[in-house]
Amino acid sequence: MRIVLTLVLVLLTINGASAISLGDLKKQLEKAGGEIKKELEKVGNETTNKTKESNKTKDISKKNSENSKTEEIKFKSDKISSENQIKLTYCKVKTEREFLKFTYSFVHGLKKGPFQKGEKITVDSYIFDNEQDLKSCNDYKLENNSNSIFKIQLISSNTSNASEFENFIIKKQISYLPLIGINLNKSYKLITPKKDNPQQIDVNEILLKKENLIAYCMPDPYIFSVSNTNSTSYKKLIYTVNYSYDINKGHLIMKCVGKERFIIIPVSNGIFSKDDINHYQYQTRAELIEKENQKTKLVEEKKKLADTQKLENQNKALLLNKDIMTCSVYGDSAYEIKNNQVTFDNMYLNNSIEVREWKLDPEKSDIKNRVFYIILINDVANKYEYAIFDFSKLTMKYIEFSGYSSEVKCEKKLTF
Repeated sequence: MRIVLTLVLVLLTINGASAISLGDLKKQLEKAGGEIKKELEKVGNETTNKTKESNKTKDISKKNSENSKTEEIKFKSDKISSENQIKLTYCKVKTEREFLKFTYSFVHGLKKGPFQKGEKITVDSYIFDNEQDLKSCNDYKLENNSNSIFKIQLISSNTSNASEFENFIIKKQISYLPLIGINLNKSYKLITPKKDNPQQIDVNEILLKKENLIAYCMPDPYIFSVSNTNSTSYKKLIYTVNYSYDINKGHLIMKCVGKERFIIIPVSNGIFSKDDINHYQYQTRAELIEKENQKTKLVEEKKKLADTQKLENQNKALLLNKDIMTCSVYGDSAYEIKNNQVTFDNMYLNNSIEVREWKLDPEKSDIKNRVFYIILINDVANKYEYAIFDFSKLTMKYIEFSGYSSEVKCEKKLTF
């Protein structure tokens, strides 16, 4: 601007002068040129400084932008392990609600009503569970069919899929979240449990998007134990996340069925793997019932074995106190120990014409090992000294005075 004014002044001076020499004109032009050069240098310096300031401002702005950049966190993962997989069953459920009193009620995340006492409405919703516990949607039954506000009756339960279920949950969340001050495409400080330790929390700033509204979770994984759980008190272990908002701190809090301590379970097309939940246990009700049955079976088998052992011991004790065996020609032999008294009997000796009198020799007999020496007191031939009955070896032996002996094999008799 100053350069233009200088040129104008020079021209005006030339035009305004009635007469001017060439020498004077040359001096004035040289003087004007010097001033123009100074102005150009000054303008150049100002431009350079402005450019530097502008670049500096851009750098600061860029740096601040990078520092305030929110994290993009995806809670639903499509990457799952190929082993120990569990498939989920999804069902579209139609129920009828009958209101027990005048009230408003949440339907699909929105507050509806008012509803009069006795009024009935039909509600479509979706449920899911592991395939072992919910083999078919036809098997689905309402666990709680009433509360203080309304009672529920199941109308139908039809097969669905992961995509339909997840879209339903997202739409439900989109309807509900604005009611508690949570909006999509807005930055929040999100509170979640740490992945490696659910008892501790992580705080991340995220830009809340639609894909953040669906994720599968397992509550209280660190207190769940098969040892203190049974099938009658079993509770479902996989759910989808939901959110609450701390207005005072401006924190968005992710929860799993109302609990703030949980783990995220990667699910892909309705399938997840037990290998993806670290060292935590995932137990289906069916698996728990099977373990209970195995435990009961083991207890019954142990009891049966103990009863059998007890019976065998009783029989063994009985056999030590009472036994019978039969030998060819010589018939049945039996003994009984009762009140430390030994009774021995032999069918052949009792009825023998050849041996008219006999008795037990307690000194030679080995009662503990069930070997009985019988003295043949009076026999016709007067040649037999002893008859030895060995119940442990199942033998019967005659010993003559001459030293000659003969032995026969016997058999154990099972009944007395």
